[in-house]
Amino acid sequence: MFQLTRVGRLLQLVLKYSREMPMNDTLWYPGCPMIANKYIFNVLSVIPYVLPAFLIDTFLRLRGSKPTMMKLLKNGNKLLTSVSYFLTNEWTFQRDNCSDLARKVKMLHDGDMVKLDLEDMDWEKYVAIYLMGIRKFILKQEFQSTARERLSRLYWIHQITKMSGIMTFLLIIYCIVY
Repeated sequence: MFQLTRVGRLLQLVLKYSREMPMNDTLWYPGCPMIANKYIFNVLSVIPYVLPAFLIDTFLRLRGSKPTMMKLLKNGNKLLTSVSYFLTNEWTFQRDNCSDLARKVKMLHDGDMVKLDLEDMDWEKYVAIYLMGIRKFILKQEFQSTARERLSRLYWIHQITKMSGIMTFLLIIYCIVY
């Protein structure tokens, strides 16, 4: 069975709580496929991300509004590119001071008061509180019940977009073959 890396588990928790406690102005249904090959990732991201952004920008241009979705997508890709090096490589840190401190805490029997081992940390609780803190203190948003309704609509739009993309892809292959 496929075993997730620590980053993969953390990403799953972020997605879980992003769906349970959605932001008020979410633009798309939260998701982030873990694909190792960047070329395959780029091809697979055309249908659910690039195509809808292009269509929305085209609609906005026709209405006389300023297109913004492709710019948002480009900024998101810049962010993904900038952190991908750190997410796709394995890192080993020397932490002699931390290990020494943990040993001393255990000797003093204060291990229940001071938690130094990240393996013992409740990551689910941490991510939930972290995302609530981002919403409240950085984005200055209070939870609105309409956010969950909006996310539900975005889920169905996401599913319809995926199915339409797959059908279009199959139609293109059919036209090429026959």
